[in-house]
Amino acid sequence: MFKLIIKYFIINNYMDYDIVIVGGGIAGLNLCYQIIKKTDKLKILLIEKNNYFGGRVLTSKFNKDSFDAGAGRIAGHHKRTVELLKELDLWKDKFKINSNSLIILQTLTEEEKVINKGYPNFESIFYLLLEKINELENKPKLENFTIIELIKKYLGEKYASYSKKVFEYDSELSFMNGKEAIKNLKKDFTGDKNYYVLKNKNSSIIHKLEEKLKNKIDMKLNSELLKIEKEENRYNLTIRIDKEEKIITSNKLILTIEKDGLNKLDYLFKYRQLLDLSQPRPLYRVYAKYSKNKQNKSWFDGLPKIITDLPIKFIIPVNQQSGVIMITYTDGEFTKYWKNQFNKNCFDYFLNKDLKKLFPDTDFGEIKWLAHYFWENGAHYWIPKIDVDKVIKQIRNIEEDLYIMGEVYSRNQAWIEGGLECEDILEKLI
Repeated sequence: MFKLIIKYFIINNYMDYDIVIVGGGIAGLNLCYQIIKKTDKLKILLIEKNNYFGGRVLTSKFNKDSFDAGAGRIAGHHKRTVELLKELDLWKDKFKINSNSLIILQTLTEEEKVINKGYPNFESIFYLLLEKINELENKPKLENFTIIELIKKYLGEKYASYSKKVFEYDSELSFMNGKEAIKNLKKDFTGDKNYYVLKNKNSSIIHKLEEKLKNKIDMKLNSELLKIEKEENRYNLTIRIDKEEKIITSNKLILTIEKDGLNKLDYLFKYRQLLDLSQPRPLYRVYAKYSKNKQNKSWFDGLPKIITDLPIKFIIPVNQQSGVIMITYTDGEFTKYWKNQFNKNCFDYFLNKDLKKLFPDTDFGEIKWLAHYFWENGAHYWIPKIDVDKVIKQIRNIEEDLYIMGEVYSRNQAWIEGGLECEDILEKLI
């Protein structure tokens, strides 16, 4: 009897919470921050399975060079992100980045070359598609198609193959729900938009949030949710904290983790069909540092972003002074090629082969280092043939006192902004 009383005392006094938030990425951290701004009367636990907070918002260091290996640019029109940065006193540290792109196409067919003369970039193809659709009396249900399927249907196969060559991303075209993709392309990829990076990189956002939360909530790294059980109006959670399993109870449970993590929880099996309406896609970023030439300049000095139809696909200069560049950035199906080359120890050879094709007369200098970052669940995308607004409402508050949020099930997928969407949940927690 004495042992039972002691166990009850420990659970209820040290392992009992008003709110448990699972996932210490930008979504979980920001939700905690928004809660404590409104009230200090809730006992909150935030757990993260990794040994760092931030998730896919990750700044890496290689020797003395630092760069964002996860979330990259910040959009000036993303209101939640900008507001958060201002509150954290980080907006003053922003630098506007060059939004220009150099498109180098080397595999065009004769028919595609004709298209290229009239439509030199994807934005021009995109607006041609919208124009064609707007002319129709019987307009299609955009959500039932991908962008590539719409291009094939209304512009033709050659325009579709050309679009994949001239646009830098795969998933938005070939995988994402067409209605959502059109919204996102209009908002984030067309017109004159301002984009920024932070002087101290994106992990500075995470560090600031950690400071705000310190001593106000309980925060645990190396902690993974293993099991969910519901007993009356409370959740009993089995959590592995530093290799030790503990039972924690909570009035409310919020899950901000990636979809693969949700799939591991047996309790959510009954919701699997609903949760599968958003799917992850890989991202592969490779950074390199090059030596400088006799003029003390990097080989890419003065170059903007480069989009190409070669496997290298997308090149983004990071720091021309230090010689750091994202030498290839691929997503979705495009990642398979480079992952295969890496696994066969052929990556460097094929990288240099592509670079020589793009810049045959350039002396690239010496590669000081290469840093590979393959994100299996780099970003998430709504699949076709669903009503996204309806699905989001269902998932956000999937059952009484259980909420699911984050970039995975947001209206701004693949952006920090998506992870910050929490207004509808916040009002139910306070």
